[in-house]
Amino acid sequence: MKKIGIDVDGVIRDFAGDLVRQIQKHYPEYLKNEYDKTLVPNFGGGLITDWYLEKNFNCTKEELQNVYWYEFADEIMGNGDPITENVVELKNWLETTDDELWCVTSQKDHARHHTLTWLGKHGLNFKGVIFERGKYKWKHDVEWLVDDSPENWRQWKKNRDDDNIIVIDQPYNQLISPYYRVNNLKQAREIIDG
Repeated sequence: MKKIGIDVDGVIRDFAGDLVRQIQKHYPEYLKNEYDKTLVPNFGGGLITDWYLEKNFNCTKEELQNVYWYEFADEIMGNGDPITENVVELKNWLETTDDELWCVTSQKDHARHHTLTWLGKHGLNFKGVIFERGKYKWKHDVEWLVDDSPENWRQWKKNRDDDNIIVIDQPYNQLISPYYRVNNLKQAREIIDG
């Protein structure tokens, strides 16, 4: 039996797309050009091409964090859009495996309830939920981690002696070269199941 960690934002919840939609609606002045104001983003948010979110917008990091951690946290995290194909695959995986699937996600203390509510709404009954800052996910007792963060990949590579991190391909993680890069959870499961 393997213990597998699955991240939330960028893997099963479309944080980037929901963030862009809230900015388009409430803070269009944060958008970098006129075209972006009419963009209807697809999965991944369209505009989010740099892991450092504030570099994608005309605002400070603090202004941007206010949007997703406070002002529109419910819309982005509590009621955020699922990445449908990955949620469907994850439900199937949870129902058909003897392995332990753990949610391993980085969420601020005051906003964790949004993610727990979101997981419940989508019927994602993990073995448990581990809230951990991304750069420390490598410390947890999981044999595999499925994540989208280039920084989490760097920390895993630096601090573990295995390549058991699978990166979900996103526009903002193109500057890294993970051993495993996949488009969806189905492909991740195929690697893990071997």
